[in-house]
Amino acid sequence: MRLLIVLVAFFSTLHLSAQTFKSGFDAVEYADLLMLNFKGFSDTSFKQLSNKELRYQYQFTSVTPEVGLANKCAFYLRKDGVGIINLRGTVQKTESWLANFYAGMIPAIDSITLNDGSTFPYQVAANNKSYVHVGWMLSLAHLAPYINHFVDSLRQVGVKQFIVSGHSQGGALAFLTTSYLFYKNHSQGMALKTYASAAPKPGNLYYAYDFELITRDGWGS
Repeated sequence: MRLLIVLVAFFSTLHLSAQTFKSGFDAVEYADLLMLNFKGFSDTSFKQLSNKELRYQYQFTSVTPEVGLANKCAFYLRKDGVGIINLRGTVQKTESWLANFYAGMIPAIDSITLNDGSTFPYQVAANNKSYVHVGWMLSLAHLAPYINHFVDSLRQVGVKQFIVSGHSQGGALAFLTTSYLFYKNHSQGMALKTYASAAPKPGNLYYAYDFELITRDGWGS
């Protein structure tokens, strides 16, 4: 509820311009996202980013606790009305590296049972020959409730455009998060753009074909 109030307050100041959200690689947009990838995972570090470092204006809305395999995600609303989902990469913790090394492959349409007994049903591709990296899917399973809450809160105030971003392990998670959100929300008019830098491969060739299809025409970089 608090997040929704913050978003409504910020949203009332927005000057929406759909023209700023477009397909294709945008160097200025990407530079901002890289800065957020490295410095944007707490309110304090976000505030230390000067206006010279960020070309767009952002409202820092929330950051998840560290969950799963030392995973974290930060959320922002850009001044032009685009939601930003920023996935953290590998950190110097054993659990974080385990996410990388836990490299078995699981179906792209299935469910994961977590330690607390809850079940995370997911679809990240259409083809049943698609398989994805189990460690990063487990990471996404822990982050998904926070991601869904952010997306649903923004959609309540009319935001339908989102950028998913990450570097290194965060890039792999950005691929999977994009796929997850696409298959969960694409019938509701949600628009997604992805920037994944230095990302390891999150799935097999069939998954790669599927990701290329859902981000065709320049919506994945």
